[in-house]
Amino acid sequence: MPYLTPKVPFPSVELTIEQLLRAFAIALMFVLVPPLAESKCSTLLITVSGKVRDRQGEAVSGANVAVAWLRAGSPQGPAQGITDAKGEFQIRFQFDTFTTSSGLHGDLCREVLRQVSVSAWTPNVRSEYTLVNVHNRSASIDLTVDPFHD
Repeated sequence: MPYLTPKVPFPSVELTIEQLLRAFAIALMFVLVPPLAESKCSTLLITVSGKVRDRQGEAVSGANVAVAWLRAGSPQGPAQGITDAKGEFQIRFQFDTFTTSSGLHGDLCREVLRQVSVSAWTPNVRSEYTLVNVHNRSASIDLTVDPFHD
């Protein structure tokens, strides 16, 4: 079977060794740079603590406490806990700092947790949803619960 030759001749390309090495080095950069620039984002452990009391200032034991937050504008959580005999609670949850991924720059880790919403309730009483600022991966709040009726 005879070989077909193109009717339109291709221009001949002659490259020097230096040009070939330069082209190889540039191609290699595109292969190696993204993994080198890739930075794995951290997952932060956030702690929210506080105390739940009634209007008379008495500790409320066994109250449910929930923490919710925003990540990239979307609601997250809730992380939940229960108060102890002294009305105290401590809730820990993980917050991912990943924002987006870029081929040239790797993972971008720009998510920051500035506030959380905290609330407490039992079958007979509940608190308002309260925004609390987060500093150094922690937040603290005392909540007051009031009776409610359906």
